[in-house]
Amino acid sequence: MRMTIYIGVGASIFACAALLLAVPDIPAVISGQAPNALSDVLFNAFGSVGTKGVAAIVMISFMSCVLSLQAAVSRLIYSFARDRMIPGAEVLSRISPNSHVPTTALFVAGLVPSLIALLGLFAADALTSIVSFAVVGIYVAFQMVVAGALYARLRGWHPSGDFRLGRWGMVINIGALVYGVLAIINILWPRTPDAEISQKGCTSG
Repeated sequence: MRMTIYIGVGASIFACAALLLAVPDIPAVISGQAPNALSDVLFNAFGSVGTKGVAAIVMISFMSCVLSLQAAVSRLIYSFARDRMIPGAEVLSRISPNSHVPTTALFVAGLVPSLIALLGLFAADALTSIVSFAVVGIYVAFQMVVAGALYARLRGWHPSGDFRLGRWGMVINIGALVYGVLAIINILWPRTPDAEISQKGCTSG
């Protein structure tokens, strides 16, 4: 897991740096004259056909992530149902005798997000709300674990296992919680990127 994090951080930094260096006109992006910087980079580097190929690869990657998350959520639903911790536990904890997977839990894991996505047909800003909730939800879920760990540390808990932070554990735990809370505030902070910027001219005489 640690090696995955190290490689992921390095790959993310490399990708971000490469995209920033490939932007043809940084001032235009900052001023808002080039709002689609990523598509401009891809078009300048690969042309129209290459850009579509990259988009296809990205879509396949997203679909792979969706399927893996759906599988993980279905197993989580099954685990809670198996321990009788959620409503409908009797049905959600059933295992298919043929495929040996929690079919009902898998169906629910796909149905609920589909119903949420259909809200976009009835509300104009549904997509923005869904994406914002999904992004913030991930941070909130992580910070619940971080806050729980900090609470346990304050009550005298000491982690066991091969990976321990030692005396830095409390400092890193607090730093992680502060960072997560600030990230949530930053995401939820209202912004109006489409609003016109008023400029006051001044004259001298």
